[in-house]
Amino acid sequence: MAGREFQPEQFQKFTAKGAMPAAVGNCWMNIWQRDAELNRKYSYDFEVYGENLNRVTIQKLISI
Repeated sequence: MAGREFQPEQFQKFTAKGAMPAAVGNCWMNIWQRDAELNRKYSYDFEVYGENLNRVTIQKLISI
């Protein structure tokens, strides 16, 4: 696993579960639909994927 350091930010966490690629797409659709409510900073987002890429649980963190 590769590591990366980020500057301190406040993040909102989202979890995508299910079959790829629909799970990721559905999660992002939810984020985009809530864009005004979330007040995103758009500085950076990141995702953490598990080992099984056919059926996933993904942690999405977006900067707010």
